[in-house]
Amino acid sequence: MRVRALVVGLLTVIVGLLGVPSAAATGGSTLLRCPPHDPSSCSAPSTNNSLPVHVDLSGYATFESFCVTVQFARNLLDPGEAFVFVLGGYEGVGAQNSGTRPERSVTACSSYSEFMDALSTRQGDFTMWMNSGSARVTSISVSINGLPPTKVY
Repeated sequence: MRVRALVVGLLTVIVGLLGVPSAAATGGSTLLRCPPHDPSSCSAPSTNNSLPVHVDLSGYATFESFCVTVQFARNLLDPGEAFVFVLGGYEGVGAQNSGTRPERSVTACSSYSEFMDALSTRQGDFTMWMNSGSARVTSISVSINGLPPTKVY
């Protein structure tokens, strides 16, 4: 089962098809920043460098992979800058721009078994954490591969 949901402007929810899992930001700013003069302030999520995001996981019993595509505008993901999605203490999905040019869009995926297990036991309240640099996030797409709950008839 592959489902995509989109968070536009990080505050508007667009529900996935047929009521299946969707993503929604629950607050925060679209500009996430980790000050270069104080990198220790980015060793954990904080008000300035993170954004809460909720993903409805109720359509799945098990998970095979979890991908996020993050779009940036005006302040792009520059070389060396990085972000990660955290769920219940598990840093499951993230990316660093290891290229030489700023990125407008980055997709990061995980099939790490501990993170997939965490998805199965959590409510879907993620934190997008900018742990290096700064970027303006304009949208987040979520793609999940997994199996729906078994229906008993």
